[in-house]
Amino acid sequence: MAILTFLASFHGRSFSKAQIGIATRYSPGSRGFNNALSELNTKGAIVRDGGKIMISGREIIDQYFGTDFRSQEYSIHTYKDKLGKCEREIYEVLLEQPDRWFTKPDLASYTPSNYSPNSGGFNNALSTLNTLELIERKTGEVRLNPELLEI
Repeated sequence: MAILTFLASFHGRSFSKAQIGIATRYSPGSRGFNNALSELNTKGAIVRDGGKIMISGREIIDQYFGTDFRSQEYSIHTYKDKLGKCEREIYEVLLEQPDRWFTKPDLASYTPSNYSPNSGGFNNALSTLNTLELIERKTGEVRLNPELLEI
């Protein structure tokens, strides 16, 4: 129901599996999460298109929640609870300046822990944020995924 509630709250919008997982506090790669998506797909409650997922229509909202459904509050800050320390620090820096592209050295220097931009931990954190589609990477620079600003 958490997945369906999230999608219903953004009726008409589609999200990646990773974005839905993080927003609903599921691990996007977990068996339970994937089973839930599969069940919703089998029931026709969701539509998958090009790696994106959305609720299949208003009738599904009415069927599962009734006609008086009220959207839940979600924000781009919801994602922070599911992140490790380094990932969270990077994400918070990006949230402060969501339109800015950062080089790795600049981004590392803005984190409270002042990570080394070449350390394995920092690079692993960037990789995790990229896998979760919370960041966008381009030619050695990083910024917040602009799709998150619509949440």
